[in-house]
Amino acid sequence: FFMFKDTLINIDPIFTIIESPIIIMPQNIPFKEHMKLSYSNMSNGAIYNFDKKNAEWHYMEKIDKNTNTSLINTKLFSGGIFAVLSESMKPIIKNIHPSINSTYSLNDINKITFNLYDEHSGINYNSIYIKIDNEFLFYDYIKYRKLIRCDVDQALQPGKHSIETYAEDKLGNSIYKNGFFFIK
Repeated sequence: FFMFKDTLINIDPIFTIIESPIIIMPQNIPFKEHMKLSYSNMSNGAIYNFDKKNAEWHYMEKIDKNTNTSLINTKLFSGGIFAVLSESMKPIIKNIHPSINSTYSLNDINKITFNLYDEHSGINYNSIYIKIDNEFLFYDYIKYRKLIRCDVDQALQPGKHSIETYAEDKLGNSIYKNGFFFIK
């Protein structure tokens, strides 16, 4: 817990504090032009903003992603409470269809779908891949439903088929699921 003015700030134990919270004023008036907040020597964290109303930390999008990897930058449009935090929770993949170790009829598999979640830093959508029988598939992402969907272009023949899914969050924590499904 940290105390700023009349605000008690709780940092969820899921986070590791890399740089303690700072307050940038004014908090209730937007800046005329954005301000850049930078931290150096930060290889494994991100800048988060504290939402007083909901008592939650929100990931701030990085800018200058292709520059020095130990420097993190973000744009600020108003003041607030900011900290550099890290977490090691993997994203979550749920509701994979076709399900691993399941059997389907020949015409039942024309799409692959699954839900992809990450509560703390969000999903790095450039990291996602889906493979069927070692072939990469193109996918659509429906953000508000946290749904990944892709069409199976080639007709799958009866037999055993491999499926692989992979994704990372914006801090580099990854999830990989693989297995087999069967078509009769």
